Amino acid sequence: MLWAFAVVSALMSLLASIVLLYKWRVEKTTSLLLWSAGMFSYFLSHLLEAYLILMPLDHTTTAYLAVYFIRQSLVSVMLVFLYSGIIGIITTRHFWLKVMPISLFFAQEGLIGYIDFVLKDTILSPALHIILFVIPLSLLFGVLFSIMYSHLKRKGLLLIGLSWFSYAIIVPFYFLLKGTPLLPYWFLGRAITVALLVIGFLELTLSNRHTELYAKHLGNEK
Repeated sequence: MLWAFAVVSALMSLLASIVLLYKWRVEKTTSLLLWSAGMFSYFLSHLLEAYLILMPLDHTTTAYLAVYFIRQSLVSVMLVFLYSGIIGIITTRHFWLKVMPISLFFAQEGLIGYIDFVLKDTILSPALHIILFVIPLSLLFGVLFSIMYSHLKRKGLLLIGLSWFSYAIIVPFYFLLKGTPLLPYWFLGRAITVALLVIGFLELTLSNRHTELYAKHLGNEK
């Protein structure tokens, strides 16, 4: 049953990625392309999660550690692409546009790579990744999209912000519910946060408002 939730989340992420890519082909706005790439990475990460659930491997084998690392890396890529997409709307400063996303990616990869392959601890690895990166970035996304909503009053921005706030709240409960009968409810809750994210992006991309107008309203820093 758990794999079904992962597949549903994957399909919703793929839908958002396709719509964002189509909108990018029309508008050629960088943020749309970055968000599309981010949602596609999210799609792939959910597929690998479903694979790990359906085809459980010995957690100490190199094959399992490799697949697990790839899945975590896809989450890292998703976070970096989504960060780059929204930060490019708010500012044009080199540090925030180039240095920060590259630093975020390699910091995440270094952490999960060391724990996965050196310590071979698949419990500590996701725990630290979530505490140090996933939760802070989710809260940051929630704040940034909420700020944009306060300026533009677009429901899509509000839904995306709520999605990330909700995800930051529920994601730590995975470790509390793992191995209990309540774990499916965690997967359901996460699927709901993905649905909010997808609906938010759909509302933004299916409207006639050009994404670049966001920068004009908020005022890019030079």
